[in-house]
Amino acid sequence: MIKKTNINDSNQVDEVIEVIRQSHQTVAAEFSLTKENAPGHTSFITGEKYLWNRENKAFFHYELDNRIVGCIVIEKGKEDQEFRLENVSVIPDLRHKGYGRELVNYAIEDIKAKGGQKILIGLIDENRVLKEWYADLGFREISTKKFDHLPFTVCFMKYLLEG
Repeated sequence: MIKKTNINDSNQVDEVIEVIRQSHQTVAAEFSLTKENAPGHTSFITGEKYLWNRENKAFFHYELDNRIVGCIVIEKGKEDQEFRLENVSVIPDLRHKGYGRELVNYAIEDIKAKGGQKILIGLIDENRVLKEWYADLGFREISTKKFDHLPFTVCFMKYLLEG
């Protein structure tokens, strides 16, 4: 079941942070990311970074048997009807069961209800499996960019909502 995360409940935020770290540590291991070469990577997220700019974000988590097993953050974009997805996470032992798809579909419906027309996401370009997963959900690659402070290329994808 998808629920809105209570960002005023430190226990709930701590549990979500741990889910994000667990989820993204597999990616960090696969691409040899460390705190030294990619300190801003999601696998090293802190509560402070997670809650940064929270007035422009909506926080949701996936709860299964009273345990948080996944999460997603929807952030208002720079343009009026633009939104971004962040921290899309499902703990590794529960992947491939549809929870991530449910979270993204929930976010799409939430954004649609808010009048959104475009959803953006950024991910590691070399992560072919994840890129294909988002493409299967309807996201399309729009660009890639190499940042000096990152040991990988970032792929930007977008999802257009029908009016």
